[in-house]
This record gives sequence, structure tokens and C-alpha cells, in this order.
Amino acid sequence: MNLLGLTTLDVVAAGWFMACWVAYTFFSEWLARRRVSLIDRMDHYRQQWMRRLVARENRMVDAAIVQNLFQGNNFLASTSILILGGLAALLGASSQAASVMATLPLAQASTERGFEMKILLMVVIFVYAFFKFTWAMRQFNFLSLTIGTAPDKHDPPADIDAFVHRAATLASLAGENSNRGLRAFYFAMAAMSWFMHPVLFMAASALVVGILYHREFKSRTLQALMELVAGAEGKSDKT
Repeated sequence: MNLLGLTTLDVVAAGWFMACWVAYTFFSEWLARRRVSLIDRMDHYRQQWMRRLVARENRMVDAAIVQNLFQGNNFLASTSILILGGLAALLGASSQAASVMATLPLAQASTERGFEMKILLMVVIFVYAFFKFTWAMRQFNFLSLTIGTAPDKHDPPADIDAFVHRAATLASLAGENSNRGLRAFYFAMAAMSWFMHPVLFMAASALVVGILYHREFKSRTLQALMELVAGAEGKSDKT
């Protein structure tokens, strides 16, 4: 079998890669609603942030936080554009690049058409990442405008609760898109291994899923965030 210059093993590896990415995305979001995760903990902190914001008269620190989050996504979106430019240049020299790659130890020889398909997969990944990061940037802009309408601490509790919910939801949506963009970067690292060998590509895809799962549900960072929340709740109960 030779589909678009790809062998049967290449097609299987590409299917496995997409299955890993899509399945993990749905699985992680499903699991995050049923057990403690980084996403769940950060949502908690966003709620606390907005409540503290209402209590502050000077909100320059909150504006600085939003700006920092915006700049982080701006950097990654710009990086995606630079990588796409490099991939476009590589497409123009795919024949030479495929020949060089074939000389590497353990690398599987690839046709020029097959090599181009592998580059196009990288292009799709970074286009996806670019759109996710830029959408997160816009959402952080919306959040900054929402913060500008924050109620005073002496306003009715119903108004404060409505603001907290609205602003925290915006922050969570922006964080979700940023997280998906970062996840694309992780899977792009796995996709790079396809240039070497499809079996390595499948193994790298599974490894990325394992790393993402550990960091989102089992990491020491999550444990530290849980301990901070538990400590804060303990102090609240004592008072």
C-alpha cells in the first residue's frame, strides 16, 4: 500500500497519533470533572483571584497578571508563526531534506511525497496551536475589560457573585485554549519522530500522552496546589 507516498505502517502511525491526541483531549476533560486535576485547581484559584480583586481598591496587580498571561500566549503564538515559516521553507527543499534524513542511523527511507506529508502534519499542528493561542489572547483582552467593570466591595453580594462567576469563567476559557495550544506543542514533539520511523512515532505519541496525564493528574505541582487549598480552607474554618 502506498497512499500519498506513505506506507501502510506510516498510515497506521498517523492514525494512532491522531487517536492519542483526540482521545486524550476528551478523556482528560471528562476525568477533570470527576477528580482533582490541574484544571480543577486552577479554576479554584481563578475564583479566589476574582474575589480578592473585588476587595482591592488598587487593581494594578490584577492588570499586571492579565498582561503577563497575555504576553505568554503572544510569545507562543509568535513562535508558532516562526515555526510555520521554517516548515514552509522545508517544503521547498523536501527532496534534499528527505535525502539527508535517510542517511541518519535507524531512519526509515521516505519518498519525497511521503516526506511532504509529514511536514504538512507539522504545519497542521502549529496552525492549530496558533489559533488556540491567539484566541486565548483575545479572551484575556476580554477579561481585562471585564475587570474594568468590577464592582466595589460595598456593592450588593449578588452583583459581586455575578462578576466573580463571569470573570472567572472568562479566565478559565482563556486558560483552556492556552492549555490546548501547549498540548499541540507537546504532540508536535512526537510528530517530529515520524521523520525517523513510524514505530518511533507511535511510541512517542503514547509517551506524550503519559507525560500529559502525569502532569495534569499526578504531578507534584498538583499536590502542592492541593495542599495550598487545604491550608487556606483550614485557616478559614478556624476563623
